Amino acid sequence: MSMTDAASESSLLYRIPYIGRGMWRHRKMLANLLSLVSINIVIAIVGFFTRVKIANVLGKEVYGDLSYAVAIGIYGLMFIQFGFEKSLVRELVHFPERSGELVKASLTLRLFLFLLFIGSLAATWPFLFNNQPFSWGMFLMVLATSLAAFQLQGVYDAWREMWRHALCFLVERSAYFLLIWAVVLIPALTLSLDMVGIAAVLAVLTGLAMQYRWALPRMDFKPNKGFWPSILLLMRSNVWIWLAVLAGLSLEYLNQIILKRTCGSKALGGYSACWTIMQIGTLFLNQVGRIGFASTARHTTPDRTAAERLRFLTKYVLLMAGMGALIGLPCVLFSKGILLLFFRPEYATAASTLQVLGIYPILYGIYLPILQYVISARLQKTYFVVLTITGLLAAILCLCLIPLYQSEGAALSLVISVCAALVLFPTVIGLHLRRLSKVSQQGPSS
Repeated sequence: MSMTDAASESSLLYRIPYIGRGMWRHRKMLANLLSLVSINIVIAIVGFFTRVKIANVLGKEVYGDLSYAVAIGIYGLMFIQFGFEKSLVRELVHFPERSGELVKASLTLRLFLFLLFIGSLAATWPFLFNNQPFSWGMFLMVLATSLAAFQLQGVYDAWREMWRHALCFLVERSAYFLLIWAVVLIPALTLSLDMVGIAAVLAVLTGLAMQYRWALPRMDFKPNKGFWPSILLLMRSNVWIWLAVLAGLSLEYLNQIILKRTCGSKALGGYSACWTIMQIGTLFLNQVGRIGFASTARHTTPDRTAAERLRFLTKYVLLMAGMGALIGLPCVLFSKGILLLFFRPEYATAASTLQVLGIYPILYGIYLPILQYVISARLQKTYFVVLTITGLLAAILCLCLIPLYQSEGAALSLVISVCAALVLFPTVIGLHLRRLSKVSQQGPSS
């Protein structure tokens, strides 16, 4: 196609009412979305079958041990990230002239917290792993999961280079998949927990190297406000988000830890098979949500009215809830068939767990845009209070339901806790928008 034909086609597309005009106006966002969705469909499909293979080869009990190590690693990941996975996009969008020094400050904080986490892990290992013999496989899985805290996702999102970050993530996951399948297919090798841990660490380091190699040379690290003022800004801005994230982990991962310690590795293995299916769905929702995060940050700047914010948030929630339903409803309706389609018969007993967990992607599709709005609107203390309340509720539910219903109790505690968050957060947002509306109405008269 010649340049003249391309210009003519784009002009024609722009004249198409509503759809064509909107597509042309948001063409970069749509290109990012298409890239993210395409790449993550590949990652999700290959990743799902790789996890299924790992679960089937290792067996229910060892897969439960692996999942327990990942759950501990997730706590380390969130501890080290200091909330930057949720707020760094906001800071870079709101303070673009300070991007280099803010990134440098965030990496310094993360390095300090990483060393603190590794030291704490070594000191508490016997307690965390219930006096099990030290396992290099479990340690490496904790390490690989926590190292992901050093990703530069927020930087790429703020630059609207999501597709480039997704490409780095694709290379990282491809390295992991290739290592796992090489071990599976080579007769002389045996897939074990240690092998999975080694593959995970090597893959994460590969992905981080790619991200830093492209991004760091393009940053201006010349101080604007100063390095230490930037550290203090991030600490003040993020401390409530950080504490809230740690409290919010009770919703998704505390149930796995309590399930392992209460009912053993086999019970957690069955739950983890179901959770593997859920993670594929939430991975897709999170990648679509990355497009919306930068837009949410732009819709919460001071010049945006309450009506504009509400209109944007409503459309965003409906879109994400619909995507969540496409993932969750088949799990509710065909739980046993889905499990037996992929996993060994020993996992079939977890069908009722998958049926309960199938509700989660629908709820998560609603939860994600609401959470992004709360963070972008700088309602940090509200974020902390709500997630602390729901985290405590989740902990109580886990202690009450897991001894009675085992993996089904773990799933119920998750679903009920997220429902509670979906009552509290919209209530707070409604009050916040009402206050904004009153302020804007009083502005002209004052």
